[in-house]
Amino acid sequence: MQVTQKELRNMTGKPYCEDITHGTEEDYQRIMKEEIWLDTVAYSTGMYGRSGTLYRGHKTGKMYVITSRTSAIYLFP
Repeated sequence: MQVTQKELRNMTGKPYCEDITHGTEEDYQRIMKEEIWLDTVAYSTGMYGRSGTLYRGHKTGKMYVITSRTSAIYLFP
């Protein structure tokens, strides 16, 4: 489902959603160990491609959000 960046940013204040916009390789390893894989729930696109994504963890169902075009977009599939 395509959404706006504003809608993704609004998700960051929710207790069930973790902001991983500035996530590192260590964050990626921790989340992958916990979840096994992530399902894409929603995404935002812009002039240069994907600019944000909302993921749901496979095992726990926890939500993870990337709200801008940072290196985390390339770390998390």
